[in-house]
Amino acid sequence: MTYAHLHRLLNASLVLALVAAAAEAHAARFDESDIRGDYAFTFDGSAGAVPIAAVGRFFADGKGNMLGGRRTLVAGGAVFEQTFHCTYVVQADGRGTADCPVDGATPESFSLILVKDGQDAYFVGTTAGTTVHGTAVRQR
Repeated sequence: MTYAHLHRLLNASLVLALVAAAAEAHAARFDESDIRGDYAFTFDGSAGAVPIAAVGRFFADGKGNMLGGRRTLVAGGAVFEQTFHCTYVVQADGRGTADCPVDGATPESFSLILVKDGQDAYFVGTTAGTTVHGTAVRQR
């Protein structure tokens, strides 16, 4: 192997190593601490054949707990004021789950994905018999 070939091979190897290091540095690394502070949310969908929609808020402690949750839920035209708390987990790629006991109602479960470094989250309900989707946005 000539010096020129060896030099090109070493340069190519160095470029590949740098690209791999840069990709690793830019890979999203999320955890529970990325959900912290006050959030507002909205969702809509259905519970069985009944259309539902909700708006509300919660505080996330960054340690896997959503506290002080309050929402206004409209189900088939009936209005319900509800409180809830949730526990949540977040995977390194920004996907997560939340389990939410709701006062006076059946516990609810959600799958979520963090966006904008945890400023926002998109979510879908995973509770049997419901089909909901929504967005949570960090408040100032």
